[in-house]
Amino acid sequence: MVTAHPDDEAMFFLPTITYLNDNNYESHLICLSNGNANKIGKIREAELEKCCKYLKIDKVCISII
Repeated sequence: MVTAHPDDEAMFFLPTITYLNDNNYESHLICLSNGNANKIGKIREAELEKCCKYLKIDKVCISII
């Protein structure tokens, strides 16, 4: 999946991620920003990683550009 910023994976792709997990697919995520508009990019990155852990997306499968 490719998202614009952190939290999009949960807001827009949760049903898809759940389906993929249920059917034993490996998910990968590319996030095109770290959400640093309010100078909280590092916090948003940590939130993204925590959410992906919950969604069973391995940390090595996450890229933040």
